[in-house]
Amino acid sequence: MHLDEAFARGTPFRGRIAHGLLIQSVASGLAWRTGVFRGTIVALAGMSMRFESPVRPGDTIRVELSVLSKEPEPGPRRGHVRWRTRVVNQDGVTVIDGEWLTLLARSRPPRTRGEEPTK
Repeated sequence: MHLDEAFARGTPFRGRIAHGLLIQSVASGLAWRTGVFRGTIVALAGMSMRFESPVRPGDTIRVELSVLSKEPEPGPRRGHVRWRTRVVNQDGVTVIDGEWLTLLARSRPPRTRGEEPTK
């Protein structure tokens, strides 16, 4: 159903569709391009997703991110941030809806003149 149009026409989708994990991969690349994770991301700790609608050849997608929660664990240098992630097509239809759990580095407050560095 992802590559063979003749076969895909006989499926409930009535035509080829992109593989859901391919779209999730593209969404993570689009999220990176926002700059939100540059210099802060330590790890992608978890991911959950629901595939809501198919993505077809020629579709255009975008990713929408919003912070659901910030958790102070695991320590003073890093914390978890839970994101709502939606992938939406050119018609505004949600194709993937889910959450990412990221481990992000905390930014240190700028030092003032004469202040000793913290360890």
